[in-house]
Amino acid sequence: MENMLILCEHCHKHFDSFNGRLWRRSLGTINIDQAVQLLQSDRLKETPPILKMQIERFALALKCGSLRTLFKVLRKAIIFHKKGDEKKARLFLGHVKRNWRFIYKGTFLPEEVKEKIESLLQGIYRLDSIDEMERTEQEIRDTITRALAQNVTPEVFSKFKEALLKQDKALSAI
Repeated sequence: MENMLILCEHCHKHFDSFNGRLWRRSLGTINIDQAVQLLQSDRLKETPPILKMQIERFALALKCGSLRTLFKVLRKAIIFHKKGDEKKARLFLGHVKRNWRFIYKGTFLPEEVKEKIESLLQGIYRLDSIDEMERTEQEIRDTITRALAQNVTPEVFSKFKEALLKQDKALSAI
């Protein structure tokens, strides 16, 4: 009973809202004084730290997934070019271009890395030699992988590399 808190309808709405519950969860067990302080501050209107962390993780997972997709469609374009199926190779190069535009706008990669990848991709659209395309693809992969290693946690980077290895293994069966 000594830990009971009686709130007006307005305060109850904020305190027991989704954000309010997340704030309380972020803070752990709180006493009445902390609850009153939380209600008096504007913190309940802000995004709770626990939710911010989840949003950042989700955004990072999407960005890493987009990079893997870029590698996948680029590899498929080269595979079909090797097989002599120019129509499919061009189709996948179009996917590469579209995917890169999406990544370029929302990625956390440094500007110099983006510019380097942009110039490499411009070159790959004009290449006819499979060896040159594969060298350019490898340079794109290396550049992005190095930048990613510097901009994400080791845990995220190792998961990215692991998923990329699985993807490459599946593509080698095509």
